[in-house]
Amino acid sequence: MADAKLSIRCSSLPILSTCFGMLGADLTVGIASEVAQTGTDVHAYAAQLIREGKAPDIATMDADFSFLASRVRMAWEALKEQFPHPIVEKHLAQSLPKFDISGHPDLYGIEDVVATVLDFKSGYKTDADVLPQLLGYCYLVGAEHKEVERFEIIVCWLRDKDIQEWTFTRAEVREWIGALHRRAASWNGRDFTAGDHCQYCPRFHDCPARAQLARSAVLDILGLDLTTATRGQLAERLPDLYSRVQMVEKQIDLFRKWLREDLEKNGRMICGPGKVLELKDQNVQVLDVQKGWKIFAGCLDEAALNDCLSISKTKLLAAVGAKSAPRMKGKDQAAVMKALEEVGAISLRPKKVLTWTKGESDAE
Repeated sequence: MADAKLSIRCSSLPILSTCFGMLGADLTVGIASEVAQTGTDVHAYAAQLIREGKAPDIATMDADFSFLASRVRMAWEALKEQFPHPIVEKHLAQSLPKFDISGHPDLYGIEDVVATVLDFKSGYKTDADVLPQLLGYCYLVGAEHKEVERFEIIVCWLRDKDIQEWTFTRAEVREWIGALHRRAASWNGRDFTAGDHCQYCPRFHDCPARAQLARSAVLDILGLDLTTATRGQLAERLPDLYSRVQMVEKQIDLFRKWLREDLEKNGRMICGPGKVLELKDQNVQVLDVQKGWKIFAGCLDEAALNDCLSISKTKLLAAVGAKSAPRMKGKDQAAVMKALEEVGAISLRPKKVLTWTKGESDAE
């Protein structure tokens, strides 16, 4: 019996362009990922804004959604002149000999022989390669509109207020999809390529390459003498080693999450003679700001109090939204943030994070 034809969504192409391991025999190809509902809501908001030409009413007090919706409005105001005839979330599909490919571009427009394809990203900008997803959209748009000869790609990172842009010819897009098709046709079902992309793959829990890399990461870490190790000895190994360590950390975090959820739901776990695991309540002291305010003010000056106290932005906006009239939550929250910004009450606090960059090597 002939093998079933593969069905690929453009959203899975960032993984497939690196590793065809997600094309497991018992898998539906395409990422059923745990994307936050906020991301889905933001894309629906953007689609309605573009279709109707005005900002939809925000019927939620979710601070994160309100923030992203404001970024959508800003981005569209800056980019809408490039889309005099916008085509929003249109389903596109094509059938190739080895697989079918489909997708819903957030937005594209056709002017003469140029197609401009835009994708909103509601997550934080990472080193993840989003270009394959957009090239998939370009292929589908080109198949739908035979007159197109050039593709302008725009990726709008809403949280970072950053825009990435690329330009490709029709020939380059067809060459890319051809290379992907040849790789799919020649994949032997046994070769895997593990890396950062694994965390988004539906085969995350049963990928043999990921399991082997995790084992090797543990062995490599155990083999390091960190009391004598130097930067010079470890620097060249870090790009590979650190990515494997992150993979192991993610699996450990998933295990701890599962364990706590199981104990919360099912109670204590008997793990053998004399071994019982359970969640126990532990009391921690919590200060009531309202009841203790006179005492705080009596023993500390204003500067010291300011250092001791902090206000959660998320809780603040939720409280403001809870007091708002129907359909006014988003506007009231935006007004509070604007007022705080005007009096200098909002600042950026630097935070050091480990980040890979493409800097030049140190001089000899």
